[in-house]
Amino acid sequence: MLNAQEFDPIAAVGGVRAIAEAVIPTLVFLVLFIILKDHILPACISLAVCLLFAVLRLIKKITVLPAVGGILAMALSVFIVRKTGNSSDFFVIGLATNAIYAGGILLSILLRRPLPGIVLGYFRGEKMQWVKGENMARTRLCYYSIAWIWFAVFGSRLIVQMPLYLADSTEILGLAKLFMGLPVTMLALYFSWMLLRRLPGKARAHDAGQISG
Repeated sequence: MLNAQEFDPIAAVGGVRAIAEAVIPTLVFLVLFIILKDHILPACISLAVCLLFAVLRLIKKITVLPAVGGILAMALSVFIVRKTGNSSDFFVIGLATNAIYAGGILLSILLRRPLPGIVLGYFRGEKMQWVKGENMARTRLCYYSIAWIWFAVFGSRLIVQMPLYLADSTEILGLAKLFMGLPVTMLALYFSWMLLRRLPGKARAHDAGQISG
């Protein structure tokens, strides 16, 4: 995606399979919760859906690693929901994850080592030269801008969803999670891609030499 001439939102988030694995478990929980007015069974069924996706990956002989994280997060969510008896706690892992990401990115910006820049610098072969390189001011600005974009993504999720969690508004919280999940991620990836492709031509040529696809 870093040096692609056209932005493909589906490919950017991992393809149709990744979208299904990210959306369907939460959607299943939300629909069943609304119908059954119970949170234990919907949470368990959502976990079963995650396990099913992993089995399908095994059948297709595709790596199951992307599904493992979802299974662990869902299993922990089920455990928490059963322990607390609070339906909104189904989403507490997601809230905690967003808080960690937002805090980590903000701290990295304050330390003048924005995390997206560290990652992109590694893949682009720049390593940490962009941090103080006199001829890399534009690249540095790009990486800081991307870092702020992703801080806004994770921070906005907390701002919107945390009050809903505290109010125990499970249905609205579930909808907010869905609408602020992949759609917002795709938008952030698009803006990140737009910033990267505007880097000087020399930098883009360097990208092509380091990254295939």
